[in-house]
Amino acid sequence: MRELLQRDFANLTSADSEEAGLHLFQEKLPAVLILVFQEMVKSERFYLMLYRQCETMREIPHQTLLLCKSNESDAAFSLCRSKTFDDYLINRPMHDPHRLRLAVHQALVRQSGRSDSVSVQRQLSHIGSDLRSLDTFVSKALEGGQAHQADSIKAFREFAGRLTMELDQFERHMNNAAQGGAAKAIEGSGLRKQFDELRRDRVEPEVQQVEGKLQQAQQWAQQFDQDYREHVVKVSSHDFPPAQPEVMLVDDDEMYREMLGVMLEEVGLRLVLAESGEAALAAMRHRRPDIVLLDYNMPGLGGEGTLRQMKADPELRRIPVIMISSTNTREVMMAASRAGASNFVVKPSNRPTILAKIRALLPKKAG
Repeated sequence: MRELLQRDFANLTSADSEEAGLHLFQEKLPAVLILVFQEMVKSERFYLMLYRQCETMREIPHQTLLLCKSNESDAAFSLCRSKTFDDYLINRPMHDPHRLRLAVHQALVRQSGRSDSVSVQRQLSHIGSDLRSLDTFVSKALEGGQAHQADSIKAFREFAGRLTMELDQFERHMNNAAQGGAAKAIEGSGLRKQFDELRRDRVEPEVQQVEGKLQQAQQWAQQFDQDYREHVVKVSSHDFPPAQPEVMLVDDDEMYREMLGVMLEEVGLRLVLAESGEAALAAMRHRRPDIVLLDYNMPGLGGEGTLRQMKADPELRRIPVIMISSTNTREVMMAASRAGASNFVVKPSNRPTILAKIRALLPKKAG
């Protein structure tokens, strides 16, 4: 097989073990991954291992070509239909060796267009998201700064008013004292002259100067806000794609969690994985997914208990939840509905059904 492919593809590498394949994938980041194991289930296991252990796996688009036995074609077709793999080919027996060469060529063509579009889309989405976050941050800072400046000017004016009142009161006391026979003592000590000079030459100019500086700072902030708004309008006029919706998948079945996760990421959804209800609730303290897929049958808190805690939390109760379960009895479905589930999916479910139920519950701006 290697000799067959080397006729067309000079940049071909291969591995003879799962460990070697993992290291080779991380090093080469291939555009096309061909899985050739004695049993198809081993191909599935290796591919899931790549997703768990290779950090770049989710970020680098690639095509997967599954080679299988003729008696595995039904299962291979289902895996490709669910978008776990991109294509499959029967190689045992291999009646047409050229079909493999053609399949790899087609995979490279698909990947060439997909890599560019996915990369550009992802970068634009990140830029748009960062600009929106920056705008929110600067707007809040400006609003807070202007409010603080206005409060500072108000507080300073109140202080200046109190100081003026105290100086006026002190001056009245001096006048009263002068009328009471202490005029000579006051004049002789030069107290009135010092007071007049202090008020005229020091206090009033300093008050006016500080107030002027505060007003200049406020005017600068207002002008900056106006200029910033003009630039933001120009930048935001570009049609940046919105950030992709985030789905939290909560399931203690590692195989199902990884398989469903691959499928969701293939359609552009951002994914957060949790292996228990407790882990999901802990993660939701720091992030708010757009939707949660929650397994009903889990040890510990379980799906129903997790959902009830979400609905009891004011910060989480509005997040839509789709309950997933291998049990489709009326009792289970009613229990999920009473706990607050927005919909229900029976394992294993096909790709169109799951995606349709997810999209129906996503916010309009995200869907």
